[in-house]
Amino acid sequence: MRVVVTRPQAQADALVAELQRLGIDAVALPLIEIAAVADATALRQAWDTLSRQALVMFVSANAVAHFFAQRPSPACWPPQTLAGSTGPGTSASLRQAGVPPPLLVEPAADDFDS
Repeated sequence: MRVVVTRPQAQADALVAELQRLGIDAVALPLIEIAAVADATALRQAWDTLSRQALVMFVSANAVAHFFAQRPSPACWPPQTLAGSTGPGTSASLRQAGVPPPLLVEPAADDFDS
């Protein structure tokens, strides 16, 4: 059996290497590319209104990376705003980006199903 990894190139390469290390026949076939938006005005505006939001939802670790890349210095995550996550990778990225764990809303570990 062969495993075909369709994630973006950098993520596919890392996953393929790990699968091959485990003895699994894996190849990369990146079917998507994730890039920054051409005009980041909306992202910067989102940072300006972040403290007025009850919950901001992130659908992937890539979404976290692109959003936080537009964080104005010295902005921090507001203490009254929750950050929603779709799963463990996104949650880890949010914590690494500085979202305090008590503000993280995520699926239960035993209830995660991408």
